[in-house]
Amino acid sequence: MGEGGGVLMAVMLFMAITSTGSAEQIAVSSLVSYDVYRKYINPQATGEDILRISRFAILAFGTFMGILSVILYQIDISLGFVYLMMGVFIGSSVIPVALVLTWSKANAVGAMAGAIIGQILAIILWIVSAAAYDGEVTIETLGKNDPMLIGNLIAILSSGTIHIIWSLIAPQNYDFKEMAAAITLIDDKLPEYDEAEQNELLTGHAKRWISMWGGLFTVIMIIVWPVLSIPAGVFTEGYFELWVYISIIWGVVATLVCILLPVYESRVGISTVMKGLFFNDDLHYRLDDVDYKLEVMMSHMGIALKKPIDVDASFHGDPSYRAKLISQGPQVKPTGKEMPENTGISMSGKVMNENPISSIGVHVGM
Repeated sequence: MGEGGGVLMAVMLFMAITSTGSAEQIAVSSLVSYDVYRKYINPQATGEDILRISRFAILAFGTFMGILSVILYQIDISLGFVYLMMGVFIGSSVIPVALVLTWSKANAVGAMAGAIIGQILAIILWIVSAAAYDGEVTIETLGKNDPMLIGNLIAILSSGTIHIIWSLIAPQNYDFKEMAAAITLIDDKLPEYDEAEQNELLTGHAKRWISMWGGLFTVIMIIVWPVLSIPAGVFTEGYFELWVYISIIWGVVATLVCILLPVYESRVGISTVMKGLFFNDDLHYRLDDVDYKLEVMMSHMGIALKKPIDVDASFHGDPSYRAKLISQGPQVKPTGKEMPENTGISMSGKVMNENPISSIGVHVGM
């Protein structure tokens, strides 16, 4: 794709690296603020305390990342080397963490032992394999495919084996209800879910669907896809082109799903917002505000109102209520001369116009 392709690649790398760095900073700040500060230092921490510690953690970790990047650049260690090396150093925690979260028999001590011992074994065999293949241990020999593969496999498989055997010998038999009961909120409240989201049949079906397709996808990507390359041996140009085309198609489809599916799922909310924007919602908000203030003044002056002031049911209780009303489009007006309750606006025609300011008479609800 020439120079344009190089620019696109640079933009893609920049976006990938910054998004990954952002996710890492958020993850580290959550670990520091919740799992360290609130757990061991200040158990009574408020939301403001957690937010302050999170900001300090983000600043500290961001500075550390920047300094480490400069050091790695100066000693000529490439991003590819760091990426593969991560599997050797942290791959040993993958299976223990996964089992701790999903397997009731998982032993906590076994998980920590598997992660630590697996890491040590991975580093030792990574270095030994580099020396065995090339007769010396350097950045270049450590970064070759075979030593990296051996180190990564030892890390993930040895830790998993240690943890599973340990847990089978001394199962912890953990009740996950204890974990749910131990989770406490700080200043927020739990979200109010729809009835469908709390239906055990629906949530159980969703869990089975995720488990089935997630497991199938994992088998395809980790086992089937690499095995398909074995019969080909050294790829011919045509066979390599086929793999490249499949990768491009996969990337395009994944991109479309990641971008378009959230838009489709949020179509109702987006439609409501757009209708509110184009149907002059701001003007009606101001009219309601004037109406509300006049009613408050009349109430203090002892002037009788047709209906009591209900702040929670008005736009003061729900700032988006006018947009919700307008997004419903044209409606047949009720028999009386007033709109539905709490709007403070009466209609001079039988049908609401799509532009709510047309054909209406605005008056204070006295």
